[in-house]
Amino acid sequence: MIGSTIGEKYRILRLIGRGAMGAVYEAERVTGEGRVAIKVLHGDAVPTSDTQLQRFHREARAASAVDAPHIARVLDHGTDAATRAPYIVHELLEGMDLQQLLDRRRILPPDTALRIVAQACAGLQEAHEARVLHRDVKPANLFLAREPGGAVVVTIVDFGVA
Repeated sequence: MIGSTIGEKYRILRLIGRGAMGAVYEAERVTGEGRVAIKVLHGDAVPTSDTQLQRFHREARAASAVDAPHIARVLDHGTDAATRAPYIVHELLEGMDLQQLLDRRRILPPDTALRIVAQACAGLQEAHEARVLHRDVKPANLFLAREPGGAVVVTIVDFGVA
């Protein structure tokens, strides 16, 4: 998939991660306007009916309507004409997810754990106020994004296919 184009708009640069429902890639806009993260569904996660595909796009639109500091911004979504694979485009974040941190450290200091949980709860509250439910909150979907100044912000990811 590396080097291919998705949705005629995004050139795939590298694999970021792979899960049960799809793979996440770093991509660049073919217009050269910056880099993004793009999740492409595969296998059993690909909607097989028009109803399922409409639901996927409805969830992606709902997630893109939430504009909050603790929720990854959905920038675009669509279905690739060549592969018929649905995709969701997010802002590209620097850092790691909470599961990766737990795999490395196993136990977090209480103050760190509390800061992570508080930020995750703030993000979920913002989503719920916008009438959007995540339905798959887990450490792998809590991204510890490093901002340019060095601060770490918990960002909830993977709303569109949850």
